[in-house]
Amino acid sequence: MRFQNSIATLCGAILLATLTAPASAGEPGTAGFLSLRLGSGARAAGMGEAQVSLANDATAVYWNPSGLASIQGTSFALQHSEWLSTIRISSAAFGHATDYGVFGLHFSGMYMDEIPKVETASGTAIGNFNVYEVSVAAAWAMRFRDVWDVGVAVKGLNSKLDETSATGWAVDAGIRFHTKIEGLTFAAVAQHLGPDMTFIADPFKLPATGRLGADYKRELAPNNDIILAYDLE
Repeated sequence: MRFQNSIATLCGAILLATLTAPASAGEPGTAGFLSLRLGSGARAAGMGEAQVSLANDATAVYWNPSGLASIQGTSFALQHSEWLSTIRISSAAFGHATDYGVFGLHFSGMYMDEIPKVETASGTAIGNFNVYEVSVAAAWAMRFRDVWDVGVAVKGLNSKLDETSATGWAVDAGIRFHTKIEGLTFAAVAQHLGPDMTFIADPFKLPATGRLGADYKRELAPNNDIILAYDLE
């Protein structure tokens, strides 16, 4: 129990430090790897992406890794979206409970149709090129004292533009608190925290994000619930 309390305290301290640190995501329009801002899961889309305290399945790897602690077996999710007929986003998420906590994986990829490559002077097409961004995350979460969920996720990132690519990494850290009021949960998460990535000699920042949220679930009848959720991003 003392070991678990120490882990909960450490994770809480890390999260508070990241949420209160000076913002370093850059001004609007200056951050890169923007596919990290694209959510995961149909339920999240239907809830207006208010998921920081609500996500409790495999998609929690993206929204708030501490939400994985609610999984009691195995959870799996797939998603594919298309924007404006040219931009495609696919994701897969997995979560599995063990005696040592819940482990999760998340893959997301954004890619586009081929884009004509032209010479600057003549404007003549000389071929095509591709653009894509890929993120692969591994996460862990555990519940302490039946009221605190803590979780962390580490992501590997790769972005490619024509023949040039950039690689990097980022970390997410989250926490949830189940109150004594049945159905009421508070949560916080810091997302996409990592060093700048670089295309050739041009560095760019990741879209670092902090979220605070709460949700309240009330059972109206068997298999008939109402959920209110709110996120501050």
